[in-house]
Amino acid sequence: MNRADAVTCRRLVGLLTAYLDEALSPRQHRRVREHLALCENCAAYLAQLRATIALTERRHAVRPGAPESLPAGLLDTVLDALHRR
Repeated sequence: MNRADAVTCRRLVGLLTAYLDEALSPRQHRRVREHLALCENCAAYLAQLRATIALTERRHAVRPGAPESLPAGLLDTVLDALHRR
């Protein structure tokens, strides 16, 4: 890969959502993967982004067996209290 094809850290940040959604072209996907393999900071940023997405998904997931008619905001209040422990 020549220098003109290289993905910069700034450019990578703009591509990560599409990378995670598998919406990049094969060439772009390969370039992002190559950059992540060489750049510890960007790899850490991606790990943090993935963790944030996972936490958000868990927070908004429907809990099996939970009553569907909870008062508005009650589930969020309980989850916030549990996370502060």
